[in-house]
Amino acid sequence: MKTCENTREQLTEGIVAAEWFMFDKVNNIGGRADCQDDFATFNIMRRSFLEAFGTDTLALYAADLKQALEEGRNLITEKYAYMMEFTNKEYFDEALKSQLPGISPENEELVGKIAESFTQCEKAFAQKHPVFSASGRPVSGTGGDMVSSEVYLTGELKTYSRETLASLWQDFLKSEREGRNIVEEIHEATARAYGYSGVEEAERKMAEE
Repeated sequence: MKTCENTREQLTEGIVAAEWFMFDKVNNIGGRADCQDDFATFNIMRRSFLEAFGTDTLALYAADLKQALEEGRNLITEKYAYMMEFTNKEYFDEALKSQLPGISPENEELVGKIAESFTQCEKAFAQKHPVFSASGRPVSGTGGDMVSSEVYLTGELKTYSRETLASLWQDFLKSEREGRNIVEEIHEATARAYGYSGVEEAERKMAEE
Protein backbone atom coordinates (compact mmCIF):
# COMPACT_ATOMS: atom_id res chain seq x y z
CA MET A 1 0.00 0.00 0.00
CA LYS A 2 2.81 2.39 0.88
CA THR A 3 4.43 1.79 -2.52
CA CYS A 4 1.13 2.55 -4.23
CA GLU A 5 0.73 5.76 -2.21
CA ASN A 6 4.28 6.79 -3.04
CA THR A 7 3.62 6.10 -6.73
CA ARG A 8 0.47 8.26 -6.70
CA GLU A 9 2.34 11.08 -4.98
CA GLN A 10 5.22 10.91 -7.44
CA LEU A 11 2.85 10.88 -10.41
CA THR A 12 0.80 13.74 -8.99
CA GLU A 13 3.93 15.77 -8.27
CA GLY A 14 5.17 15.28 -11.83
CA ILE A 15 1.80 16.11 -13.37
CA VAL A 16 1.38 19.33 -11.40
CA ALA A 17 4.94 20.40 -12.25
CA ALA A 18 4.36 19.80 -15.97
CA GLU A 19 0.99 21.55 -15.92
CA TRP A 20 2.41 24.55 -14.06
CA PHE A 21 5.23 24.81 -16.60
CA MET A 22 2.62 24.93 -19.37
CA PHE A 23 0.23 27.21 -17.47
CA ASP A 24 3.01 29.72 -16.89
CA LYS A 25 3.50 29.99 -20.65
CA VAL A 26 -0.13 30.47 -21.68
CA ASN A 27 -0.55 33.71 -23.63
CA ASN A 28 -3.90 35.27 -22.77
CA ILE A 29 -5.64 37.67 -25.13
CA GLY A 30 -5.91 40.23 -22.33
CA GLY A 31 -2.36 39.73 -21.04
CA ARG A 32 -0.95 37.61 -18.24
CA ALA A 33 -3.55 36.59 -15.66
CA ASP A 34 -2.98 36.96 -11.90
CA CYS A 35 -3.60 33.24 -11.40
CA GLN A 36 -0.49 32.49 -13.48
CA ASP A 37 1.58 33.79 -10.57
CA ASP A 38 -0.36 31.92 -7.87
CA PHE A 39 1.20 28.47 -7.64
CA ALA A 40 -0.27 27.78 -4.19
CA THR A 41 -3.87 27.91 -5.46
CA PHE A 42 -2.96 26.11 -8.68
CA ASN A 43 -1.30 23.33 -6.69
CA ILE A 44 -4.33 22.85 -4.43
CA MET A 45 -6.88 22.85 -7.24
CA ARG A 46 -4.96 20.52 -9.53
CA ARG A 47 -3.99 18.07 -6.80
CA SER A 48 -7.60 17.95 -5.64
CA PHE A 49 -8.86 17.36 -9.17
CA LEU A 50 -6.41 14.49 -9.65
CA GLU A 51 -8.09 12.69 -6.73
CA ALA A 52 -10.63 11.58 -9.35
CA PHE A 53 -7.95 9.61 -11.20
CA GLY A 54 -6.98 6.04 -10.48
CA THR A 55 -3.24 5.39 -10.33
CA ASP A 56 -3.23 3.86 -13.82
CA THR A 57 -5.00 6.93 -15.18
CA LEU A 58 -2.49 9.22 -13.50
CA ALA A 59 0.32 7.32 -15.19
CA LEU A 60 -1.35 7.63 -18.59
CA TYR A 61 -1.99 11.35 -18.16
CA ALA A 62 1.60 11.88 -17.04
CA ALA A 63 2.67 10.18 -20.27
CA ASP A 64 0.37 12.51 -22.26
CA LEU A 65 2.06 15.53 -20.69
CA LYS A 66 5.54 14.12 -21.27
CA GLN A 67 4.80 13.47 -24.93
CA ALA A 68 3.29 16.94 -25.35
CA LEU A 69 6.38 18.58 -23.87
CA GLU A 70 8.62 16.56 -26.19
CA GLU A 71 6.51 17.70 -29.15
CA GLY A 72 6.52 21.33 -28.04
CA ARG A 73 2.77 21.36 -27.42
CA ASN A 74 1.12 23.22 -24.54
CA LEU A 75 -1.90 21.21 -23.39
CA ILE A 76 -3.09 24.03 -21.12
CA THR A 77 -3.17 26.45 -24.05
CA GLU A 78 -5.05 23.83 -26.06
CA LYS A 79 -7.52 23.32 -23.20
CA TYR A 80 -8.41 27.01 -23.11
CA ALA A 81 -8.71 27.04 -26.89
CA TYR A 82 -11.13 24.10 -26.87
CA MET A 83 -13.18 25.90 -24.21
CA MET A 84 -13.63 28.82 -26.59
CA GLU A 85 -15.85 26.61 -28.75
CA PHE A 86 -18.47 27.09 -26.04
CA THR A 87 -17.65 30.61 -24.81
CA ASN A 88 -16.86 32.34 -28.12
CA LYS A 89 -17.69 30.01 -31.00
CA GLU A 90 -17.19 32.61 -33.74
CA TYR A 91 -13.62 33.30 -32.63
CA PHE A 92 -13.02 29.57 -32.13
CA ASP A 93 -14.15 28.75 -35.66
CA GLU A 94 -12.24 31.62 -37.26
CA ALA A 95 -8.96 31.63 -35.35
CA LEU A 96 -8.48 28.49 -33.27
CA LYS A 97 -10.14 25.40 -34.68
CA SER A 98 -7.69 24.87 -37.57
CA GLN A 99 -4.71 25.12 -35.18
CA LEU A 100 -5.90 22.44 -32.78
CA PRO A 101 -5.46 18.67 -33.06
CA GLY A 102 -8.58 17.01 -34.41
CA ILE A 103 -10.72 15.01 -31.99
CA SER A 104 -11.65 11.53 -33.16
CA PRO A 105 -15.27 10.34 -32.88
CA GLU A 106 -14.16 7.79 -30.27
CA ASN A 107 -12.54 10.50 -28.15
CA GLU A 108 -15.55 12.80 -28.57
CA GLU A 109 -17.80 10.05 -27.27
CA LEU A 110 -15.61 9.45 -24.22
CA VAL A 111 -15.33 13.17 -23.54
CA GLY A 112 -19.13 13.47 -23.66
CA LYS A 113 -19.67 10.52 -21.32
CA ILE A 114 -17.14 11.71 -18.75
CA ALA A 115 -18.29 15.34 -18.84
CA GLU A 116 -21.93 14.27 -18.42
CA SER A 117 -21.13 11.95 -15.51
CA PHE A 118 -18.99 14.61 -13.88
CA THR A 119 -21.75 17.20 -14.26
CA GLN A 120 -24.35 14.89 -12.71
CA CYS A 121 -22.01 14.26 -9.77
CA GLU A 122 -21.46 18.02 -9.48
CA LYS A 123 -25.22 18.66 -9.40
CA ALA A 124 -25.71 16.01 -6.71
CA PHE A 125 -22.92 17.56 -4.66
CA ALA A 126 -24.42 21.06 -5.05
CA GLN A 127 -27.75 19.85 -3.65
CA LYS A 128 -26.01 18.54 -0.52
CA HIS A 129 -23.55 21.41 -0.12
CA PRO A 130 -25.05 24.53 -1.77
CA VAL A 131 -22.86 27.08 0.02
CA PHE A 132 -19.58 25.33 -0.74
CA SER A 133 -20.70 24.69 -4.32
CA ALA A 134 -21.67 28.33 -4.87
CA SER A 135 -18.13 29.42 -3.97
CA GLY A 136 -16.78 27.77 -7.11
CA ARG A 137 -17.63 27.64 -10.79
CA PRO A 138 -21.21 27.28 -12.06
CA VAL A 139 -21.95 23.61 -12.63
CA SER A 140 -22.97 23.90 -16.28
CA GLY A 141 -23.91 26.35 -19.02
CA THR A 142 -22.02 28.73 -21.28
CA GLY A 143 -23.22 32.13 -20.10
CA GLY A 144 -22.10 34.37 -17.26
CA ASP A 145 -18.73 35.78 -16.30
CA MET A 146 -17.23 32.50 -15.07
CA VAL A 147 -16.70 29.41 -17.22
CA SER A 148 -18.75 26.47 -15.93
CA SER A 149 -17.19 23.28 -14.58
CA GLU A 150 -18.74 21.36 -17.47
CA VAL A 151 -17.14 23.57 -20.14
CA TYR A 152 -13.82 23.71 -18.29
CA LEU A 153 -13.69 19.93 -17.96
CA THR A 154 -14.75 19.35 -21.56
CA GLY A 155 -11.93 21.57 -22.79
CA GLU A 156 -9.43 19.70 -20.65
CA LEU A 157 -10.65 16.24 -21.60
CA LYS A 158 -10.16 17.05 -25.28
CA THR A 159 -6.41 17.30 -24.64
CA TYR A 160 -6.22 13.74 -23.25
CA SER A 161 -5.19 10.71 -25.28
CA ARG A 162 -7.74 7.99 -25.99
CA GLU A 163 -5.98 5.69 -23.51
CA THR A 164 -6.23 8.27 -20.74
CA LEU A 165 -9.88 9.00 -21.51
CA ALA A 166 -10.77 5.30 -21.54
CA SER A 167 -9.00 4.76 -18.22
CA LEU A 168 -10.67 7.78 -16.62
CA TRP A 169 -14.06 6.56 -17.82
CA GLN A 170 -13.38 3.26 -16.08
CA ASP A 171 -12.55 5.21 -12.91
CA PHE A 172 -15.97 6.87 -13.13
CA LEU A 173 -17.74 3.56 -13.70
CA LYS A 174 -15.90 2.03 -10.74
CA SER A 175 -16.92 4.93 -8.49
CA GLU A 176 -20.56 4.48 -9.54
CA ARG A 177 -20.46 0.76 -8.75
CA GLU A 178 -19.04 1.57 -5.33
CA GLY A 179 -21.64 4.27 -4.66
CA ARG A 180 -19.05 7.04 -4.56
CA ASN A 181 -19.29 10.58 -5.87
CA ILE A 182 -15.97 11.48 -7.51
CA VAL A 183 -16.76 15.19 -7.41
CA GLU A 184 -17.37 15.02 -3.67
CA GLU A 185 -13.96 13.38 -3.26
CA ILE A 186 -12.37 16.23 -5.23
CA HIS A 187 -14.09 18.84 -3.06
CA GLU A 188 -13.17 16.95 0.12
CA ALA A 189 -9.52 17.17 -0.90
CA THR A 190 -9.92 20.88 -1.66
CA ALA A 191 -11.56 21.58 1.71
CA ARG A 192 -8.80 19.74 3.59
CA ALA A 193 -6.13 21.62 1.64
CA TYR A 194 -7.67 24.88 2.87
CA GLY A 195 -7.52 23.76 6.49
CA TYR A 196 -11.02 22.34 7.04
CA SER A 197 -11.59 18.82 8.30
CA GLY A 198 -13.68 18.25 5.20
CA VAL A 199 -16.60 19.57 3.16
CA GLU A 200 -19.08 19.38 6.04
CA GLU A 201 -17.05 21.76 8.18
CA ALA A 202 -16.34 24.03 5.23
CA GLU A 203 -20.06 24.20 4.38
CA ARG A 204 -20.99 25.02 7.98
CA LYS A 205 -18.34 27.71 8.48
CA MET A 206 -18.90 29.32 5.08
CA ALA A 207 -22.64 29.51 5.81
CA GLU A 208 -21.89 31.36 9.06
CA GLU A 209 -19.83 34.04 7.32
